[in-house]
Amino acid sequence: MISAAGCSKFLHKKPWRDYSKLPFNEQQWKNGDTIERGRMRSDMIDQIKGKTREEVIRMLGEPDKTTNVDGVDYLVYKTEHVGRTDLMETLIGFDKNGKVMRGM
Repeated sequence: MISAAGCSKFLHKKPWRDYSKLPFNEQQWKNGDTIERGRMRSDMIDQIKGKTREEVIRMLGEPDKTTNVDGVDYLVYKTEHVGRTDLMETLIGFDKNGKVMRGM
């Protein structure tokens, strides 16, 4: 039996919304809500690999916030990952040369 606590991260999925993956589209990302961004997230991560901070901001728009974790600068975009309300942000980190090194 699965406890209520174990299911809580899936309880808020909106059944009337489509959560299937979409290819990244710059305009749809910029104009989309957190669910639309979440649908494009996987492909978007592939599209930004090796890009500079300026190139990423040009593609995705201004981040919702920025942060630094363990000396790594991140752009933070609000996204709702398919069916998971516990993952509400995508962080894009940059290496010492200013290129995207990871998105999570």
